[in-house]
Amino acid sequence: MYGFGPCTPLGLQFLASVREAMPAPPCVRARAFPTFRVSQAVFRDGSVGALQHQHVNKLESHIMMKKLLSACLLSSALLVGCGGENNEADVEGCEHLQEGPSAAVTASASATGTLPAVSNDHKRYDITLPAGSGGNVGSVSFAAAEASDYVFFLGSNVTLKVTNASGQTVSFEESATSSAQCTNIKGRYVAPLEVGTYTLTFGPASESSVSLVIEETAHADEH
Repeated sequence: MYGFGPCTPLGLQFLASVREAMPAPPCVRARAFPTFRVSQAVFRDGSVGALQHQHVNKLESHIMMKKLLSACLLSSALLVGCGGENNEADVEGCEHLQEGPSAAVTASASATGTLPAVSNDHKRYDITLPAGSGGNVGSVSFAAAEASDYVFFLGSNVTLKVTNASGQTVSFEESATSSAQCTNIKGRYVAPLEVGTYTLTFGPASESSVSLVIEETAHADEH
């Protein structure tokens, strides 16, 4: 799965075994670290020759290894920083869509007034959608306790709209109808939310219900 790359264990072992034979980059050889030092010597027959002292090669190899290891650490940090939180959220979303715990909620046919509430409490909400003229549609409320990115996982391919207290639609940073983590995710929406109460509207859709799991990306692994 991981192959034989410079930052894999096999790659590092290989680099360590051949580091003595590794040349330094041309710029390093030409300026800061010459590969050898030349000095004159008088031999027994009276001739004058040149001796090459290659003791600098070990220093060059050490510097090269340090640079390669630094690159490995940096690439690992970038992988974690760029994809770690979202992957944890997807793991949590799959787990709760599959195993719960669950709570049944009947959405409101109106997007105004007092709405049934859902939360990012590591729970699956099985939401019943009332029948409408253009399909089944319903709304619930969600209170964001802190400013963060929230991921809304749906168990059905149902459209989702998020509006703030002023009625303005929140633009999604990401939206998809699947996840590589599991097949249970049929909708995946990432929204940047400030502290406050939001309205989640599902549909119109042909489905009469939809399962919902909400995860905050920064706290996806907290139970």
